[in-house]
Amino acid sequence: MANQNDFAERLKNLIERLNMNKNSFSVKLEVSPTIIHNIIDGRGSKPSFEVLHKIVTTFKNVNAYWLLMGEGDMLIESNEKEKLVLSKSELDLKNEKIALYEELLKAKEETILSQKSENALLKKEIQRLEEQSNSSNSLF
Repeated sequence: MANQNDFAERLKNLIERLNMNKNSFSVKLEVSPTIIHNIIDGRGSKPSFEVLHKIVTTFKNVNAYWLLMGEGDMLIESNEKEKLVLSKSELDLKNEKIALYEELLKAKEETILSQKSENALLKKEIQRLEEQSNSSNSLF
């Protein structure tokens, strides 16, 4: 994470943009007001993963990258979030396809191994029959 003071400033700006104060923000996140006060008032407290996660899941339009790095817009438009959700759905579908192809590939590999084994047995049988035929021909 970038500078702790920068993060504290971004969090303060976010709370103001949401028309809240530190106490109402902490209530909404279901965390102790002391946690938010300590982060913003520069007491050296760093936000935990839990607090960061609660911020971006409670306030779904908050740009997590902006919150952490200070880059981009503070808030993401709802249609941009929908694009991200759609992209996740598309990714899930592609992962399902990959899993199906992996199963198909495994089945094909098993078929190939089975056919190789059968070929080896058939070659031995052909060799046995040829030897039997040669020994029969030598008797005549």
